[in-house]
Order: sequence, then structure tokens, then C-alpha cells
Amino acid sequence: MLSKYYPVIKKLVFSNKKYSFMIFISITLMNFSEIVLVSLIAPIYDLLSETEFNFISKYINSIFIKIGFELNIISASVALIIFGLIISIMRLYSSWLVYTVKNNFMFDLSSKFTLSTLKADYNKLSKENSGNLINILTLEMERAGGSLLIIFNFFRDLILSLGLIFFLAIVSLKLLILFILIFLPLTLLIRYLHNRIEIASSKISTSNRVFLNHIKEIFDNIKDIKSMSVVDNSYNWVIKDAGSRLNAYKEASILSAIAENVQHFIMLLGLGVIVILSKVYLLIPSAEIILVIGGIVRLSPKITSAQRSLAEFLTLLPGFNLVTSMVSKLDKTQNINISKGSKIDLVAKSINVNNISFKYDGSSEIIKNFSCQINKGEITAIYGKSGSGKSTLLNMLLGLINPHKGEIILSPNSETPYHEYIFDNVGYLGQESGLFDFTIKENIKFFNDADNSEIDQLLKEFDLDSRFILDEELVGDKGISLSAGQRQRILLIRSLIKKPHLLFLDEATNNLDKKTENIIYQKLNDVKKDMFIILITHNKNVEEIADKVIYV
Repeated sequence: MLSKYYPVIKKLVFSNKKYSFMIFISITLMNFSEIVLVSLIAPIYDLLSETEFNFISKYINSIFIKIGFELNIISASVALIIFGLIISIMRLYSSWLVYTVKNNFMFDLSSKFTLSTLKADYNKLSKENSGNLINILTLEMERAGGSLLIIFNFFRDLILSLGLIFFLAIVSLKLLILFILIFLPLTLLIRYLHNRIEIASSKISTSNRVFLNHIKEIFDNIKDIKSMSVVDNSYNWVIKDAGSRLNAYKEASILSAIAENVQHFIMLLGLGVIVILSKVYLLIPSAEIILVIGGIVRLSPKITSAQRSLAEFLTLLPGFNLVTSMVSKLDKTQNINISKGSKIDLVAKSINVNNISFKYDGSSEIIKNFSCQINKGEITAIYGKSGSGKSTLLNMLLGLINPHKGEIILSPNSETPYHEYIFDNVGYLGQESGLFDFTIKENIKFFNDADNSEIDQLLKEFDLDSRFILDEELVGDKGISLSAGQRQRILLIRSLIKKPHLLFLDEATNNLDKKTENIIYQKLNDVKKDMFIILITHNKNVEEIADKVIYV
């Protein structure tokens, strides 16, 4: 049954070879201690019943003599306590190791997923549902880490079970065979339940994705929902998803509990049958029966725990598969133009767009044989109606997508690839640009270093009062605590503070008051001599503010 999961198990177990080896050593010590613990039942029983030592008791007695101790009820009991303590310590140590591995594994997986998302091709990434990506990075990531933890627990209990079975075979092969014959029919039922658990776990992944997608859509459209009085309808829509999600968890949990309890009952039934058959029909000595029962009592929770771990692993495995498959998918779409590089400082007087064409998958050409020239020191407006391709042209100028035909080159220095020139040299303010829930200065720095005095000066130049210079409060989700005009000015400062070679503004002044719009355009005229400034707009009055208009 585990064969089809072997590649995944191998990847999980060997995610950290050093810790995996240490875990194996601790499990081996636990296994040895378990066998010794069960073996000590034989001399203790013989001493208590004052009967002749059986072969196990004689062997243990010889070991005691070699190390200079007498085997009696006290020494045997002390040995029992010591090895029980060793088992507890090794179990704690192996658990610490496993949780350490899980922590490192989840950090590594989260890092890979986040980096793969940030470096993925923009065109491909924009087609992914953001709610699905959030679901994978949160709920499914936790399930992926859980699968690692569970599979280590499974192998721990499996190894301990095999060690005890081997020991019991030495003690009494007849009794062990009898136990296995009673236990075998259970495996068919367990396999059926595991198949059901696997199906239920797939439902969990699906319902998690749908639920988070719908929750995100609710929050994204909360203003529309309240304004149009569809609160109750939207609630009924999303709560149905919550119910389906919880039912999927319930189904998987109930099936795991059924599998565990059925196995526990049959184990107890098997013990009763073994005692009756071994004493009445097989005439096996009582000492061997007691020893085998002691071994089975230690073995039973191990098998139950291994079964539970396997059931939980099947429940959590889809989370691991979702995370790793998405990382692989995003890696394959990585845009090499923006994934690596270093900032280039060179003089370019113009950007020449030569005969470029572009179309999205399965669509006709959005841009066909288009050419233009963008000059440094000018405010260049790219004007076009909705659907004309101006946003697609912008994405090519930003280096987010590549033209299918034609090229974008610099003049002079045409030998320097355009995508290398723009790396870390772009300032961008789009119609969907937003602020993080940081302080104002942290938003302006935007994960970079910047001089506070320069930030203060720009805040003053953009007519933002002293409160903004001193304000250390968080601005809220998407800058909700600020007005639209304040947000746009802060976002423009964020673009200017890095002193870019190219500044792109995509419908950046839409819905702003005239005063704020004038402040922004005045600042653009002040800085244009040092950079390329490109405005994307459908404003018919664009000629009033632009030095040059390119029609798309």
C-alpha cells in the first residue's frame, strides 16, 4: 500500500539527513530497551511464582552474573524501571528531533513557496487565484509539516513493532503465528478504511481552497455587499462552504477513529483467544504465555499508533502534494529577466520600441507591429481606450512580460539588454498599488534602505504635514487610515526615494482632487530631467500635462 507513497516518504524522511540519522539511532535504542523490558517479565514471573527459570530467564541471569549482580526480584524490578526510563528519555529525545526537523522543513518549504511566487512569471502568476495561494501557504503548509511529523511517528512505531515481533518469534513461534492469523483479517478492513480516509482528505484540500477563496472575495467586495444590501445572501453563500469544509474534517476524523478502535477491539479479542487456545489446546507453558502476552500488550499500542499515524498521514498528504506541486509549477514559469541581476548605472537618452507584437494564450494579438520612442527628460503619456493594449505595453516596458516579436532597446548603449538596464531602476505607481500595514516611513522605504531626512523633505514637498513625518502608527490595511490623495502622494514618494531611471504611473491620478493632482504633476515636472517618465492614461486632457503623447 505504501509503495505509491514511497517517493513522497523518501523526500520527507531525508529532508534533513543529519537529524534523520539521529532519530534512527534513538529509535534503535528504544527498540532494544523495549525488548529488554519485555524480557524482564520472564524472570520476574519465575521469581514470583517460584518456578524453574525458562530459557529467557536463564539467559538474563547469565548477563546479571557477568556484570556482578545477583538476579532477584529487586534487581529485576530495578532493571525494569531503568529500561522503562531509557524508553521515555529516547521517546522524548526523538520527539524533540522530529519537531526540530518539522520546523526546519516547514521554514524551508515556506521560503521556497514564497520565493517561487515572487519570482514567477507575472503573466502566469496573474492567472493563479490569490485565495488558493494563501490557502497553500497557510492551511496546506501546516498539513505538509504535519505529514512529516506523522511519517516519522509511523516509522518509529513500525520499527518498534517489528523488533517486538522478532523477539516474540524467538519466545514462542506457535503463539506468534496464532496471533498473526487472528490479526490478518483486520488488515483488509483497515485498508478499506484507509482508502476512505484518502478520499476524505482530498475533500479537505478542495474545501479549504474554496472556503478561503470565497472569504477573500467577501472581504475584497465588502463595500459593495453592504451598499447593495446583500449581507444575508453573501453570508449564506460563504457559510455553506464552511459547513462543507468542517464535514470533510469530520468524515476523515471519524474514519480514523473507527480504524483505531476496530483494531484495538480485535487486538483484545485476539489476546483472549490466544490465552484459551494456547493453554487448552496447544498446552504451552504458562511462563511463555505470560511473556508473549506481555509482549503483545507492549506491541498492541505500537501497532495501533502506527495505524493511526498512517491514517493521519493519508489525511495530511494532499497538503504536502499541493505545496510541492505549486512550487514546481511556479518555478517552471520563473521570469529570468527579473529574478536576478545587479543595478546598472549608464546613460540612456531614449528607449526605442521596435515593431513589437504580443498576444496572450488563446487570444488574438493585443499589440501588433507597434513602434515608438520614449525620451529621457520628457513626460511621455501612453494614451488609449480600454482594451487598446496600453496596459500590455506597460507590462512589457516594466519587463514583466516579453514581446513575442520585435524588441525594446536603449539608445545609445543598444548593446545593453533593456531588461538588465531596468533592473532595480524602476519606480512604479499603478492604479492598484497599495500600502502595507506599516508605518508611513516603512511604506516609503518599501523593503529598502532610505535616508530619513530625504523622506521628511519629500513629505514636505508633497504638502504632507508634520504629523506624517513623526507618525509611527500603522496605516492599516491598504492604508485605510489615510485619504486617497494622501495614499497616492506617499506611493509616489515611495517610487521617487530610490531615484529611479524610469518612473511609470498607471492611471495614478484617477479619482484624485484637483489640488492633489496638481501637486503630483508639478513634482513630475521638477524631476523629469533626470529620468524617463511614462504615464498610462485614458484621460483625453493628457496633452495638457505631457510633453509627448503616444497613441495605442
